Amino acid sequence: MKRLRTQQCGPQAANLRTGATLTEVLISLLAMGIGVVTIASLFPISVLRSVQGTQLTNATLLRYNAEALIDIQPRIVLNPDNMGGNNFSENYIVDPLGYYVVDNVVVKQNEFGNGGSTMLTRYNGGFTTERAARAATVLPDSWVLKYEDVVTGDGTGLTNSITLANTLGSEASQVSIRNSVYQPPSRVVISNLANTTSVARFIHEAVDNSGKLEIRWKNEDSNNNRILDTSPNEDDNSNGLLETDLDLPTGFVAGTVRIETQETRYSYILSVRQNSSGRANVNVVVFFRRAYGDIDEHVYSAGNAPDEVTHSSSDPDQYNIEFAAGNRPFVKKGGFMLDVDNVRWYRIQKVVDISGTEVELHLETPPRLDAATGQLDNIKNVMFPRGIIDVFPIETKG
Repeated sequence: MKRLRTQQCGPQAANLRTGATLTEVLISLLAMGIGVVTIASLFPISVLRSVQGTQLTNATLLRYNAEALIDIQPRIVLNPDNMGGNNFSENYIVDPLGYYVVDNVVVKQNEFGNGGSTMLTRYNGGFTTERAARAATVLPDSWVLKYEDVVTGDGTGLTNSITLANTLGSEASQVSIRNSVYQPPSRVVISNLANTTSVARFIHEAVDNSGKLEIRWKNEDSNNNRILDTSPNEDDNSNGLLETDLDLPTGFVAGTVRIETQETRYSYILSVRQNSSGRANVNVVVFFRRAYGDIDEHVYSAGNAPDEVTHSSSDPDQYNIEFAAGNRPFVKKGGFMLDVDNVRWYRIQKVVDISGTEVELHLETPPRLDAATGQLDNIKNVMFPRGIIDVFPIETKG
């Protein structure tokens, strides 16, 4: 006998359905995939914006440091060779750190620019040592660990020196105080035994103490007048700072010792246009990890093939740069071009590679209008230093 099945209808029939169809699953995966990809694409952008924000923040801090230093010592821009008399009537670059770092066959100590028909004079701003220049122009917030150890003994009774527990070995070479003056300064960071507090001191001397490394620092204010005197010379470690009250705190028990060297991440130069009346228009140019290669200061001049600059007659914002094969200048969107003749900076808006030996540049703004002649600046010599974060114009000095 054949059994008949009854078919349910109405609301109860819908309750018998379980799961989802393949089509529904695929549509759900598609929607979720679009959302995940959209969110994931935001992460690289946010990281890039965060890096740019950090660089601009530090560059702004350094710009205010530079302006404050100029207000205290106006000779830096008005008398940059420190020879007396504000009798400059020229365009020039105040580059204290570069003055001591660069000096080879191509890049000259007293010339900013090479290879072109026009160069600018490079001055040290009156800073007579590399360390004094570094202290004035570098943001002192970046330190690299070179060596870490513990102190010899129980860590008590220390005042102005500390001896590390391990043997000297090659670790002394990590401390730049005894090396060339072109090395960055070093400091010692001493943590207490409980690692709850620490003190930092600039290193004045690193010596061999019975096969172990002894680090020394000192109070430089020999006559207690709170002024960094030059006669007698109190700047013992040539960092341009007067270091006082450097004995370790009473009762301080030393534990871990770190030797760190300053890393030159953020630094600046000053581009100056000074007229015959002694008034100076100043720009603070802030770099991130500035490079000092030949090409960073290479000048491209009109009519100076193969490294030549030409200005478009139809577009005032357009310049074409020709160069030798394999020697492309550091040009990119958002970078800067220096007009060497007039010491003006222009941000690059667009870069088009024409060939392996030519690029086309479009600037954000056309050449400046010369108030005296009523004509646009005639740009015949240009330069493309890399690593520039921003160019900050400050008020006229003098």
